[in-house]
Amino acid sequence: MAVVICLAFLSAAVMPRPVAGGAAGGGAGGTTQLGDGTATTTVLSWDPVADFHRSPAQANPSPDAYGHPDVWTYLASSSFDHDPAGYDLLPHYSLVDAGRQQWDSPEFVNLLVAHVEGERSLLLHSFGGNGSAARSAILGWRSPVAGEVTVRGWVELSDPNCSAVTGGVIFWVDQGSHTLQRFVVPAAHRQAIDMTATVTPGEQLYFIVDPGLDSNCDSTLLQLSIEGTGPTMPDTAMPNGPP
Repeated sequence: MAVVICLAFLSAAVMPRPVAGGAAGGGAGGTTQLGDGTATTTVLSWDPVADFHRSPAQANPSPDAYGHPDVWTYLASSSFDHDPAGYDLLPHYSLVDAGRQQWDSPEFVNLLVAHVEGERSLLLHSFGGNGSAARSAILGWRSPVAGEVTVRGWVELSDPNCSAVTGGVIFWVDQGSHTLQRFVVPAAHRQAIDMTATVTPGEQLYFIVDPGLDSNCDSTLLQLSIEGTGPTMPDTAMPNGPP
């Protein structure tokens, strides 16, 4: 659990959030200091759009803007079981057009996690439906800090160019294999995300799009901000999580 320190005895030196090598944007981070200048805690923020590394610097797993390795992963499930052992890295990187780049799987049509230049959300699309071949699209975040993190944003099912009838998607936020939140997101609907979780270094949060009955018109937009307060841990102290 994050330690709360009386701010009357602290001074804050706010530093700009570094910008990832492949995409523009960023939030803010800062170091809380005692009067003698000794750093005690660091405020960090993560944005999967700002941290997305575009070609030719694409990577999966990908570091965050602060240089922590393997923070973001772009994944697909092998079934609807929420078991990280069954999550695989999307193996292929595609330059779809001048603005859109994505991690995908050529074996499964439209199974992807995409970045569109100029947008403030990622695009996720699952595959299949209520059957053995179904695959979920997953964004993974691996914590480089210990303590409480705040997760805010929204998920939206919106495809104005699609005329097929759709049953919507099921959106999950999991901590490892444990579900923290679950939403059914119908067509043309936006669902807010506002939650907290207590994490340890190397622990994973997963943002999962399941297709529901089918994956027709299931292009799902995910806007996300994660903020944590606590000491950053040395990279060597971060155990390797799956995958």
